[in-house]
Amino acid sequence: YIMNGAWQVVAWNPQAAVLFDGWLLDGQTPNMLEFIFLNPLARQLVSDWPERAQRIVAELRAESIHLEKTAPLRVTIEQLLQQSAEFAQWWQKHHVIHREGGQRSFQHPQQGLLHYQQTTWQLAPDLTTKLVTLIPLSEAKA
Repeated sequence: YIMNGAWQVVAWNPQAAVLFDGWLLDGQTPNMLEFIFLNPLARQLVSDWPERAQRIVAELRAESIHLEKTAPLRVTIEQLLQQSAEFAQWWQKHHVIHREGGQRSFQHPQQGLLHYQQTTWQLAPDLTTKLVTLIPLSEAKA
């Protein structure tokens, strides 16, 4: 999937739509931050949700140098500060982590526990745009 600077998912393939079943729907521009913090599906789908969610806040902090250029992201952050106690708590800690790849696990409602290797690339010319790939891992590697 591809996310813009406001963490909106602007493109995805059919495999991502299956993984994020019920969230990535045609005709919409879903927001990854809103999904993680406001959609109950995320807490069920994302393995180790508290750790992953805290990491996402720290990654967002690392990108905050671009906030003045992305008014929609500022609006989303303000919304999350009001609507998600966890987001507000972790945002106030000011932890900063640069986005990295690594193993990601999901508890899919139909397919069970799934493991992926995540890699993220920043896309030129707009470095706030990210291409995120999730490559399935065999059970032996997970």
